[in-house]
Amino acid sequence: MHRSRILTLVLALLVALPLVMIAAAPTQARTVDEDAIFALVDAMEDAVLAADAEGYLALVDQSDPVFALEHTRWVEDWADGDLVEAYDLTVSNITVTGDEAQADLTVEWAVTTLLSTIVASYPVRFTQDEAGTWYYAGEDWVTLEGDGFLIRAFAGQEDMAAAINEFLPDVYDYTTSSLDYVPDVVLEIKLYPDEFSLGANVLLSLPPIAGWTEPGEAIKMLARNEGPSPRVLSHEMVHFLTFEMADTSHGAFPWWVEEGIAEYVASAYWREGQIEQTLWWVQGQSMRGDFPAWETLANFEETPYEDWQYVYPGGFAFVYYLTETYGPELRNDWLWAMASNILIDSATMTVFMISFDDLDAAYQEWLAVYES
Repeated sequence: MHRSRILTLVLALLVALPLVMIAAAPTQARTVDEDAIFALVDAMEDAVLAADAEGYLALVDQSDPVFALEHTRWVEDWADGDLVEAYDLTVSNITVTGDEAQADLTVEWAVTTLLSTIVASYPVRFTQDEAGTWYYAGEDWVTLEGDGFLIRAFAGQEDMAAAINEFLPDVYDYTTSSLDYVPDVVLEIKLYPDEFSLGANVLLSLPPIAGWTEPGEAIKMLARNEGPSPRVLSHEMVHFLTFEMADTSHGAFPWWVEEGIAEYVASAYWREGQIEQTLWWVQGQSMRGDFPAWETLANFEETPYEDWQYVYPGGFAFVYYLTETYGPELRNDWLWAMASNILIDSATMTVFMISFDDLDAAYQEWLAVYES
């Protein structure tokens, strides 16, 4: 019986031994390059938490001028040290090929401007210089080149990029014709699969958004479901055009004018009845005394978040009235004046020969009796 127990124990050990050996097998050792990339990502995280803008940018490959500008503005958003409450980076699935590497990056952050923690994951690139130092190079894009366009998407979204490229020329022709302006620069579009990956690469302080365009940057849009519509594309394209009109800047445009002209041009793609519904909504807000003064909506950074709801429809209503009353040519002259850094009061007097207060009073009278 004693011998039987020994035999049973030996058999049990023999059966368990392969499992033990499998469980104890060491994971594949990381390469020197992978270790360097992990260290780089840790340094990026530390720099953000320390609000060390200079230290962070020293870790970034800025050879792409568009990405360099975008990421510098991303840094400026948190550089004062009052924004970020938590920031965590996790890199995985690193593949090194020569002096480049691809990986997946997960970002988790919490900021004072938002109520909850946000998590985003997306593919990224790293590059290595001749000295062997690795740098963060931004999102890892698949690029579709068209006639005067660049459409950048993540792997797996190539079909969506191709579909957008089918209607992009028509939207571009319509939008540039509306403003009577064709810029001599390549239009770059970046597609993101969700608002979290979009926000992670635009500004950490932003609430969820569907699109973003700033002077000198690519147009950034969500690419969910069927992808960006001609309406969204036209809206963002107007921003691109007015920034180019203003020599790659915001010029003297109030924010509500920027959004107003973008909404007006894009309204060609609105659903039936949406124009009337928008004007009625603005009319109702104005008649109840809830619509803010234009000055309150003039600066993106200073407009209270609760007043954002008035910027787009209110700006649209004003530009709609202006276009219906004076025509697109004079409206565009008005835009060109502000693109040339002429403030709205002087631009209005120069183009329409009346003060902005008088123009606004005429608009308010028209709005009060609007019926469609």
